[in-house]
Amino acid sequence: MVQRKLDYYLQRTVEPRPSPSSPSSPSSPSPRASSSFLHLPYRIRYRIYLLVGLVRFCPINLNQEAPRAYHRRNKKDEFSDYVCFFESRKFMGRLYERDCVPTCRCAPLPVALLYISRAISQEVLRILYSQNSFTISKSDASGLRPLKNLSTGSLSCLRVLTVRLNNCECIYRGAFQPLRDMQGPEAHGLFSCHPQCQSYGYHDRPIQSRARQHAAVLQEWQDVACRLAAHCRLDSLRLDFVCDTEDLATAQDVVGRLSPITNLEACSIRLNRHPNWQHSALARETARRLTGRSSEKMPDSNKPRTYILPPEVLFRILEYSELMAPFDLEWNPDRGLSPFDCCKTCTTTLDCCTCSHYHGAHSQSCTCWRLPLSIFLVSHQVYDIAKTIFYQQNRFIILPKGGRLDDLQSCQAVLSPLSNFFKSLPPRVTPLLRLIGLVVSLRDSMVAAEYTQLRAEWAEALTLLLTSCDPSTLSLNLYMGHAWEIVQGPQSETALRAVYRALTQHLEELSPNLRDLFIYLQWPTYATADETVRYSAKLERAVLGSEYDSAGRGKWTNLPRLWNDGMSREGLVRAADGRVVWPREYTEDAYGPPPAPPYSYV
Repeated sequence: MVQRKLDYYLQRTVEPRPSPSSPSSPSSPSPRASSSFLHLPYRIRYRIYLLVGLVRFCPINLNQEAPRAYHRRNKKDEFSDYVCFFESRKFMGRLYERDCVPTCRCAPLPVALLYISRAISQEVLRILYSQNSFTISKSDASGLRPLKNLSTGSLSCLRVLTVRLNNCECIYRGAFQPLRDMQGPEAHGLFSCHPQCQSYGYHDRPIQSRARQHAAVLQEWQDVACRLAAHCRLDSLRLDFVCDTEDLATAQDVVGRLSPITNLEACSIRLNRHPNWQHSALARETARRLTGRSSEKMPDSNKPRTYILPPEVLFRILEYSELMAPFDLEWNPDRGLSPFDCCKTCTTTLDCCTCSHYHGAHSQSCTCWRLPLSIFLVSHQVYDIAKTIFYQQNRFIILPKGGRLDDLQSCQAVLSPLSNFFKSLPPRVTPLLRLIGLVVSLRDSMVAAEYTQLRAEWAEALTLLLTSCDPSTLSLNLYMGHAWEIVQGPQSETALRAVYRALTQHLEELSPNLRDLFIYLQWPTYATADETVRYSAKLERAVLGSEYDSAGRGKWTNLPRLWNDGMSREGLVRAADGRVVWPREYTEDAYGPPPAPPYSYV
């Protein structure tokens, strides 16, 4: 197809060309050849491609992009606007279940660019498949057919691909709690993760190599894997593969069909929906093999382990390890240390999780924090240093049973079980504690006898804390609040003031030499934030003296770092065109000013 000139689309009168003998007037334009679109610099053409939406912030779903199938909802749905699935997962934290459906609000891809000319089509395809991330699912519409229909040139440009061959987990994992009033099959837990699951589609069952229908699925995936290995640039491809299996033999059969793929740039594999160390080990070994990384050799156990580094240098090095938790460590008597949520870096498209803490999986990009037990098992010298760093530089928040710091109403008890927490610690580590947080969750149904028992238990807990730890090096955080059902009014404020004052009186007697005391209060809704801050500062000065300044000591700069507060810590980002900002409904007070648009082009 011949590329038309730009002048073809400009309507103007064509003047006759002057003869060579006639003098050219200064006002007449000099004759020159018109330029076509391909004659423009590539930077300008690339900028035009971005402005028409060729490169997306959200991943492209190969199953839904062609028909752009929106979520099927019944007539009783009251949802008017859908939230982009990728955007909500990335920026809404654990609150992404609100109006969230597996679709995208981005404009359709400008496929008309593919029909202009062969040269522009090749340029567009190269940018489309190299700078976007793609996802495909065997259970969605058309299955793996869109991936098999891609041309060899498109496959060679792929850089990010997520394949959900068999996903037994709902995409709304953990976002919605089971409803108590469910009737029918929902009451048996079949659709307990989200009420929209039934309208979107049933969950996949764990795959079994012995089942006839599953054997066909595995054979189809093997054919696709061979085609990817033959035409993709594997050294530039990141592959996220999800296939929940029933047993270890099936998992071995699944990873065996990945053998044609080698030397990937990055890889993540999930072989089981539930945590399983056998599946995780198999996934880890397979990911290393696919990326060309051989298994690390185990050190000889008979060889004596010596450390040339001095202890102070080794101490400094271990401070930059996983001994320093990214968030405060919340301890609950019914589950111990609370696990963190998915890091949202295990996969690129965020439509599935491959963190080994929650699944039988392995991801080379996973950043989920885990207790570094391997460091404690190196040697006695490393154990002593690691123990000192872990218990001195992490803040431990002891929660009542069934409670969370961001939701005091969920607490099933009033006080933090400090004695149970100390019993769970290794011997001789309580003097190392430097940062401790205690929680008090009040109830309006408590009578006078219960308040008397509360004060006795509180005094006992403080006595245990101050006798086990060194008060001169201890920074104590008190989180005192109430359930939402407490009656709001002047009587409620007076009662809360009396309880808060009574609880801090024990600190005046037991801890005159406490290093730091930070009190965070939950107040009735009609009270202003300034009143709460002033009263908490008054309680702190009553314990540590009138000159104590908690704000100057870092009370508001060292706020609790919670992983389950429901909000995402992802900063503002711009789309590839530099115009659209995610999240769209942002405020500069919460996120700061938007970042500058990118003006560097490939």
